[in-house]
Amino acid sequence: MKTQLKLLLLLALFAGILFPQRLHAQASTEGSDFWVTFLQADQDNNNNLQLELTITSRHDCEVTIENIYTTYSEKVQVKANISTTVRLYDGDVRATQARNDMNSTGKVCYAVNSEQADNCALHVTAKDANNKPVDISLFASTYKKATFDATNVLPTASLRDDYIIQTYTPSDHGGVSSTQGSHFAIIAAEDNVVVDYWPTVATTGHAANTMVTTPTLQKGQVWYVWTGKKDSVAGDLSGTKVKARDNKKIAVFQGCPHTNIPYQIKQRDHIFSQAMPTIYWGSNFVLTASKDRKKDIIRVLALYDNTDVFINDEKVHTFNFNSTDPKQYWEFIIGENGWYAEDGSCYLTTSCPCAVHLFIASQNFDGVSNGDPAMLWVNPIEQRIDQITFATYNSLNGTTEHYTNIVTDKPKLITLDGDSIENEFKMVNGNSKYYYAQVSLGNAATSHTLKSDGGYFIAHVYGFTDNESYGYSAGSATVGREIQINSVSFRSDDDNNRIKNAPTFCINDTLDFVPLNSDGSIYQVLWDFGDGTSTFKSKKIDEDIELLKISHEYTSPGWYDAKAILYGEEHCTHPAFTDTILTTFRVVRPDTLDETIVLCASDFPYTFMGKTFNMKDKNVDEVIKDTVQDDDCSNVYRLTIQALGQKNTDIDLDTVYTQEQRQDRALIPGDDRGNSPEYVYTSGTYTRTYNRKNSTCDSVVNYSVTIIKCLDFKVDEDNPKKEYTACRNESADIPYSHDRDGNAGRAFFEFTIGDSRDTIPVTLTQLKDDGISRVSGSIDLPLTNIVPGHYQGVIKVLDLNCNNNDGTPQYAVSDTITISVLYPSDIFKAKFGNSLSVYNPGYGGNKIDPDKKDGDANNGWKFIAYQWYKDDQKIDSLTAQDPLYYTPYNEEGRHIKLEGVYYVELTREDGVKLKSCSQTFIDGKHPETKPAPAAQDEEQNDSASSNTAQKILQNRQIRILRDGHTYNIYGQKVD
Repeated sequence: MKTQLKLLLLLALFAGILFPQRLHAQASTEGSDFWVTFLQADQDNNNNLQLELTITSRHDCEVTIENIYTTYSEKVQVKANISTTVRLYDGDVRATQARNDMNSTGKVCYAVNSEQADNCALHVTAKDANNKPVDISLFASTYKKATFDATNVLPTASLRDDYIIQTYTPSDHGGVSSTQGSHFAIIAAEDNVVVDYWPTVATTGHAANTMVTTPTLQKGQVWYVWTGKKDSVAGDLSGTKVKARDNKKIAVFQGCPHTNIPYQIKQRDHIFSQAMPTIYWGSNFVLTASKDRKKDIIRVLALYDNTDVFINDEKVHTFNFNSTDPKQYWEFIIGENGWYAEDGSCYLTTSCPCAVHLFIASQNFDGVSNGDPAMLWVNPIEQRIDQITFATYNSLNGTTEHYTNIVTDKPKLITLDGDSIENEFKMVNGNSKYYYAQVSLGNAATSHTLKSDGGYFIAHVYGFTDNESYGYSAGSATVGREIQINSVSFRSDDDNNRIKNAPTFCINDTLDFVPLNSDGSIYQVLWDFGDGTSTFKSKKIDEDIELLKISHEYTSPGWYDAKAILYGEEHCTHPAFTDTILTTFRVVRPDTLDETIVLCASDFPYTFMGKTFNMKDKNVDEVIKDTVQDDDCSNVYRLTIQALGQKNTDIDLDTVYTQEQRQDRALIPGDDRGNSPEYVYTSGTYTRTYNRKNSTCDSVVNYSVTIIKCLDFKVDEDNPKKEYTACRNESADIPYSHDRDGNAGRAFFEFTIGDSRDTIPVTLTQLKDDGISRVSGSIDLPLTNIVPGHYQGVIKVLDLNCNNNDGTPQYAVSDTITISVLYPSDIFKAKFGNSLSVYNPGYGGNKIDPDKKDGDANNGWKFIAYQWYKDDQKIDSLTAQDPLYYTPYNEEGRHIKLEGVYYVELTREDGVKLKSCSQTFIDGKHPETKPAPAAQDEEQNDSASSNTAQKILQNRQIRILRDGHTYNIYGQKVD
């Protein structure tokens, strides 16, 4: 049984897995973002529970640990190469009491509520002094008296959506009633996660072999699944499939609260580990027995039915999920008294991907007085690493003997703590390509470093003492699918390091995009180059992978986010799959630098950038000109050497040489005499002066470069959507800014009309250099005679300083701008001071195009719906098909007068909706118009005129019938 003393845990078990070096940038125990929870421990009320995190890093960093659903957030300072311990809980092990204690501190991280959404995961992130993500290794340990285990934690970038659970058949030598069953927990690593799982045995909430679906989980929520206190196969969740929908990322932790290994053979212990996503499973394994032990237990967990297992090229098992292997694992014994690896090793291969776990057995099983159950992931050969620093630990139970087992194909390259251990290796039984070693590490608690300088290895570490053992895989290098761009690798499981490790390529280089596919399962790739172009490449399954290779050139410098979507089928059972690999890289171009130097004749021969120059006649001044290309993407130098003859003593110190089209920063290089480079960030002319003296010629070498900035032009940075509205025949006011060193140049608005494009010249405000970093102005974009509608376009500004590489004019281009040109306000008119009316078709056309005559019905739009607004509030009382609007009635039953700001949203036959500009009314009239004479009483005659017809009008005897009501000519209701 494990000791209660954990004094050396953190400097031991997994402080341990310090800094595994990546093979091809593979994801490993290192990362900057993690999710972790702990599983319910043996509910023994006589002992306290301790939950801790161990953190290690190659760099000084600040680590934040938080539960995003509680008040808990803790910042921990971690020193490089020193493990740091954070104790999260130390108290009652029982579920209810433990959770109550955690609720009081906010450090809720103990999964005990079976099959219900729970907020008990911790989020761990790491940043350096510059607030940038930095890699750490994270390990979680759970301990109480007589039971202890720990696991390394996978970073979020390595998580995936598909898992199969591996636990162990639970038993307890205290009787069936003491058995604690098995369990696992799911953590949502992103929002809106739904997970399906198929438990192989009954859980506390669901029957066996049924699909169970979790509710929608948000980031950091946990779904814990427990069998309850069940014994034997009825309590073993091994083989349970766990699958998140929509490719969402989840973390899965698994184990048993305590169990004997094997079934009912003492002693018992806690088992706790993180499950590995199925995409990282492998097919090639070297199994090595534990030193000084006679038996270990192996479980091979198969992904697909009918998978064949071979040991030393002999088929030893074929999986049958319906018969012999209902939980998808096959168990056997290795070691001196086992079925395989009797001499210490064997080579195991599988026809389809599998997971292999090694279980260190209970002490009574091996017939020794030491040891206890432990469980560790056996890395496939595909997951090799090239360096690992780990630690061993001691206990109070007695002297602990420590060991490491190592597998490599290059034993001559392996060192332990700097010393060669080549003589420790033996050839692997069953595969002469590989060698293994079982190396004793003594009995001291200390750190060790395994390294292969030019090769790779896999390893695990373990140790035994009285009633105690431990074991862990020495780092994990998970393997996803991979592509290469000019031999630079990108993997589907390495998103966390994609930007941090982004390579740089040269402009106009030919980049080779190559998928790596050792098993031949990929048959099609969509190459998206990130520059607006993409290509499909296809092949047959049995054809050469080279058929999917493609080359591409980038003609513009900048950052590119390219991706490859791989289409394939698994080689053993042929289910289709897709996998997306994201890439980020930079393409740069060289600068052309003019360099003029003055040299005395005695300074020749002169070497510049590896090229040698000589004078024709050292007594005569001469000018030597040449172009020198540096390696790769480096600068092109247009070199001018003013070679001064021995008799010449006059030197021109006033020449200024211009650097063309430098956009970010200028490099003033040193020369071959050891002068260091200087970096300059602002525009201007810079001069480096070198004195050359000898007995015949005193001279000064001047190198001058004038730095200019190409135009950096931005539109309305406070308006991220870049959406504007303006009335027709008015103008849109669009703010902009540009670098004060960049001439704003000539500008125009390029916009889309249907399938064609048009432009509007615009004027940019020219501001003087006032010492600030940027100058601002406002674009007055004229919309004269622009047909009302919605337009998208960009502001393009001619750069007066810079041209493109080919000499053509260069433009600065804004983000896409959306402009809605509204109908003019006179698209509708007021009547009688209490009603509004939209012009009939034809008249609306006349308002849009002044060249059309009134009444030309083909020139306007036919509106099919009308929505009126007052003071920006929708008027809901009108029918959508009515072009007329009447104000509401007053208490006297008459329409009140127009008051406020009105406009109308019109829907055309083509479905386009567009608002008009507004009109303002006060007391029924536009405020700028004179008020009309007061209305006469309905029964009063106007004696000012003797014209009968005029009197009839003034007496308001004309009546209008509309919608069942009678109105006078002023629009007033009279019935």
